[in-house]
Amino acid sequence: MNSQRHDQKPGVTIAIAQASTEMSGGAERLPVISAIASSLSQHRRKTSVMLILPELFLSGYVRTLHDPAQAASADNRYLSLICDIARTQQLWIVTGLARSRPNGIANSAVAIHPNGQVIAEYDKICLFGNAEKKAFVAGRRTIVFDSPLGRTGLAICFDVEQADLVKKMARAGAANLLVPTANMSPYNQVPVKTLPTRAVEAGVRIVYANYAGIDGDLTMLGQSTVIDSRGNILALLGDSPELAIVHLDQDQADRLGTMSQPADDPSLSQLLDD
Repeated sequence: MNSQRHDQKPGVTIAIAQASTEMSGGAERLPVISAIASSLSQHRRKTSVMLILPELFLSGYVRTLHDPAQAASADNRYLSLICDIARTQQLWIVTGLARSRPNGIANSAVAIHPNGQVIAEYDKICLFGNAEKKAFVAGRRTIVFDSPLGRTGLAICFDVEQADLVKKMARAGAANLLVPTANMSPYNQVPVKTLPTRAVEAGVRIVYANYAGIDGDLTMLGQSTVIDSRGNILALLGDSPELAIVHLDQDQADRLGTMSQPADDPSLSQLLDD
């Protein structure tokens, strides 16, 4: 992976792993996560480090769509190993994965603390297209938690394109959104037009981690990005596997804890039920 770097004041280092689609299942992906995490040790001496991975990363996007139950079973085993990596390397890890729920399989994201514990878990609310709606049950709750960035929310891909949902997360206290994604052709406008608009509308920082390459019949576009609350693009990757390292000001929240609330605003009802 190549590296693109943008320096601001020291405090928090965000690392976006724009991953190749050519890897097979988690057995191949886990060593990649471990290697990236190890390579970030130089930053860990001066800052908190947060590694962000794409949507459904542990088993792969298309692979998970084809057999979500099998992916959820495998991802559950992989998750404990990723927690071990977070603890050993003393960094935060946010990744997409499939999770079993009482009513089906969810397209989820988790935030793992450097102590190795999952401290936040989110299920994608706005499922994209018929394939996702067939494979997954939609999430019903937003979540906001404390990270080195301050109050932080999780979203997944299509979620962050929805103005009402992003504003809801901001009203719940999120100043940052960490977004595993699988953005594909022809939606090139999302990272360079849609996301800066959403960031400004809601006053949030957006960290968006995508794949690069061919996945089944889909072309994943890359273009992973970090956008500040004024819509400025702090980092924007190309269409190849890369690692973006962005240093951000530390903005630690005073109040610790995790807050989850239903995504039941009237303005969101159509998004949830479509």
